[in-house]
Amino acid sequence: MFIPMQPHNQSLTISLTVVGAAAALEHYPKAVNAELVQKFAMPNGDIVHATLKIQDTLVYLSEEFPQWKALSPKTLGGCPSLICLQVEDPDAAHAQAVAAGAEVIDPVQDYLWGERGGVVVDPFGYRWAFTKHIEDVSEEEMFRRAMEQMSGQG
Repeated sequence: MFIPMQPHNQSLTISLTVVGAAAALEHYPKAVNAELVQKFAMPNGDIVHATLKIQDTLVYLSEEFPQWKALSPKTLGGCPSLICLQVEDPDAAHAQAVAAGAEVIDPVQDYLWGERGGVVVDPFGYRWAFTKHIEDVSEEEMFRRAMEQMSGQG
């Protein structure tokens, strides 16, 4: 299926490289409410390029292509990046991703820097943080909380 490229005014767009792009295009709508905007597949079914819309952001996705040095976290043995998604309800977003097959890395909690959130790794190896700002925290207070936490009091 070919859906033509759509113009956009986004300054920065991340691109996810996965093993099993067709499965990823089925996964992300369930996990993070992604909407398929466009898709270009080869006759053998390999996804050369797809665009997903997650909230107000476009994200590219493709199959792994080693000849272009496009390798997935699964091939590399992990993901050095963290995709941070600001959401209205981090508990629900985290639970939705887990229900869609993600593994919990960090359960939902209130972080010392003033956000509530949690982290998962999806079935394709990408790490996602679902967060919401819940309070403004001064540097001094953040430092105090960090020291308290490291001393085992928090």
